[in-house]
Amino acid sequence: MLEGIVAQEPDYPPALTSLAEVVVLLRGGYWNAYGEVDPDEARAIAAPLLQRALQIDPDFADAFAVQGLTLYSDGEYQQAELALRRAVELNPSLSNAWNWRSITARGDGRLDDAERYIGEALKIDPLWLTPNNNVMFSLASQWRMDEAFALLERLRPFHQDTAGFHNMDAFLLRETGQLAASNSAAKRSYELDPDTPSIGLGLAFSYLLLQDTETAIEFVPPMMGIMRTYLMGTWEEALPEL
Repeated sequence: MLEGIVAQEPDYPPALTSLAEVVVLLRGGYWNAYGEVDPDEARAIAAPLLQRALQIDPDFADAFAVQGLTLYSDGEYQQAELALRRAVELNPSLSNAWNWRSITARGDGRLDDAERYIGEALKIDPLWLTPNNNVMFSLASQWRMDEAFALLERLRPFHQDTAGFHNMDAFLLRETGQLAASNSAAKRSYELDPDTPSIGLGLAFSYLLLQDTETAIEFVPPMMGIMRTYLMGTWEEALPEL
């Protein structure tokens, strides 16, 4: 849809930026990926779109935010921070930018900043699942499981029909050893969204923990081929790639 809009309106910064954002988010090859676009291909598509958007509107906050996301995805945390800071200076209500600024700070080891930035995102958009998901992971990493489950229950009335919510539920249940319940939640998530690699990977992990390796392999995303060879025990294929 965005490609069609850009074809009709090639000088419209919101469409250029949105297309770049989707492509970057569809990068594959990591555990929480939304898609399976090759990272180099995603970068090659997104960069000229963002450059064009900022040529047309040098103060377009969304373009700086997606530029920051792109730099974060490449591990360029300090450069990403500069772009995301510029985005929220131009538009303090841009919740996407605050969320990406938070994960950038976390990747850079600035945990206090990460918590503050995610708080800004949630003040703007308190029911948005993505930053809440990031908060849940943070709580779980500190083993504050009561708070993590309480967060999930607050979200349930609004997101109980979404794959993302059930994926969060599956993760918390898995972390607390409730493997059968986790598998049920992971299967529900996959039923709602079978095309997102991280959803399939979550279901694969749930089967793996139930010692059903054969079924687990079925749900490993194609770009996670190294995990597939590992599960199948074909070390001669996995080791060189590692």
